[in-house]
Amino acid sequence: MKLAREIYRKVINLPPEGQKKVLNFVKELNQELENKKIDDAVERFIRKHKNALIELAKR
Repeated sequence: MKLAREIYRKVINLPPEGQKKVLNFVKELNQELENKKIDDAVERFIRKHKNALIELAKR
């Protein structure tokens, strides 16, 4: 949930289409984290590369 909040703060200034893509990604990620389907290594990767993930979601 903390990661979702951080990404949300960065997404506020994106155009609506970009916001929708990123927020959908965050929703899916949050669901996976809650279901504990992602191991710790993947979670660390996502935290480390969150800016790159946001850039990919913009495209």
